[in-house]
Amino acid sequence: MRKVIVYIFILFLSIGMLYSAGIDVTSPASGVTWYKGFTHDITWEVSGSGCNYPNVKINIFRNSVTPANFVEQLVGPNTGSYSWFTPNNYYNGYYVIRVKTADSSCYGDSGRFSIDSVRKKIEIVSPHPETNWVKGNTYNIRWRSCGPTCPNTKINIFKDSISVPNFVEQLIVPRSELYAWTIPVSYSDGNYIMRLKEENVYCDSNVFTVNTILPPRIKVVSPTKCDTWSRDYTYMITWEKEGVMSPSVKVNIFKDSIVPANFVEQLVGANTGSISWTIPTSYSDGNYILRVKTSDNLVYGDSRLFSIDSSIITPPKIIVTSPTACDPYHDRWLKQKTYNITWLKTGTMSANVKVLIYSDNFGEEFAPERVADQLTGPNTGIISWTVPENLTLVMYKVRVQTDDDVVIGDSKVFIVSY
Repeated sequence: MRKVIVYIFILFLSIGMLYSAGIDVTSPASGVTWYKGFTHDITWEVSGSGCNYPNVKINIFRNSVTPANFVEQLVGPNTGSYSWFTPNNYYNGYYVIRVKTADSSCYGDSGRFSIDSVRKKIEIVSPHPETNWVKGNTYNIRWRSCGPTCPNTKINIFKDSISVPNFVEQLIVPRSELYAWTIPVSYSDGNYIMRLKEENVYCDSNVFTVNTILPPRIKVVSPTKCDTWSRDYTYMITWEKEGVMSPSVKVNIFKDSIVPANFVEQLVGANTGSISWTIPTSYSDGNYILRVKTSDNLVYGDSRLFSIDSSIITPPKIIVTSPTACDPYHDRWLKQKTYNITWLKTGTMSANVKVLIYSDNFGEEFAPERVADQLTGPNTGIISWTVPENLTLVMYKVRVQTDDDVVIGDSKVFIVSY
């Protein structure tokens, strides 16, 4: 009788071990993306002694585990890991991996994952056009890498243009997509360009300048090439300035192009970054351009070509003129830097406004929960805003609305960046 009980116990124990045995595929996980042309680790865990066979078969399926979707079978030792070089001839799309013992008695399926082509390009975020960097200071070089398994990044620095005689220095940095670069004081002042390279993929930066001190500079922000202004209305001409320069400016307006024969009018004012301009009724409709320059004529900046059309504005109305997405270099605002938000107003309206900065990644309608920052002030057509450090790198819009919520104007989409 005692032997019978022992046999029954052993039988139940064996059955329990059989039912608890299994294979759990831990990688790839559901939702991950693996890239063709790279090696990825397929991993699994075995539970119970019933699955401890020395070898496994690894079957690859497209979309789902059915015979019609079978793609390839791999064979290897049952060690819990298999390094798989993902073939380049695989279709992009969803896949599932089944790991099973050589006798097919135990198996486990992975999550549904993607196989895709590697992003064979590098995108440089900084330095961007019009960047001025000072020797001895530290600046962040930022880029988007060519893929998740690319090796270290080589950053080659050239003077003026990318050619062997102009090579200056090579930096070899981890593929972190950010490198804090202290510009050597031995660099000469002038124009530079970077080439970032990972494997056989490379990308060249825009030309940027390196100087002992920042040279004085004026950049006209408004009007832009998207703007159409109307006669007999008042607008804010705005500009940004860098460096030491004269405290007063002249604003020259030209018809069609900046040549002496096309000169129309000159405004004079303080070099504060803005000046109010009421367009005379004598102006003819058409294209105009303006030049903001210091009173000593040493520093100047030109606007984009804009239009004057006497028929386009119906009061009351608010038109946000900055930020704008019309110019590829005017639509990227940098964190912790201060910019002027500007707008035009026509008709009778409230004397104060609310300025709402809200995310607009997918062209959604305005929603209060997407407001990232808010300003208030007088309805003068201009307010300064320092871009917060904690904003995510996404697309935004500016909404200017009167404090009684009667008149509203939205900007174009712009990007917050480093």
